[in-house]
Amino acid sequence: EGRLQANETAFFLAYKNFMYTVQKEFKELKQKADEEETKTRRDSKIQSLEKELDWFMHEALRLDELCKKHKKDLDKWKSKAEALEDDRQFLENSIKTAKKNNKSLRGAVEKAQTSAY
Repeated sequence: EGRLQANETAFFLAYKNFMYTVQKEFKELKQKADEEETKTRRDSKIQSLEKELDWFMHEALRLDELCKKHKKDLDKWKSKAEALEDDRQFLENSIKTAKKNNKSLRGAVEKAQTSAY
């Protein structure tokens, strides 16, 4: 019976030691798996951010080209507006001069008509 007790104690001690080792390895493997999952998630996050960065870079270039095109159009329309303003000013001055000439000619015609009678 003493021998049975000693074998039982040795068995339980060996079992306890084995289970401790198994639990320790299980925790290490679980931790390693968690680290790998985190690394994979981080890698996919980096890839996602790189794709987003590429999109933003392409979008910035597209918007820059669009902005340059609009600036060119704006400059063209601005020069047309300035030319039209110059034409308007010229025509306005021509009309004013024509009105003055017309007024003085009417005055001369009236003077001539009154002196003729």
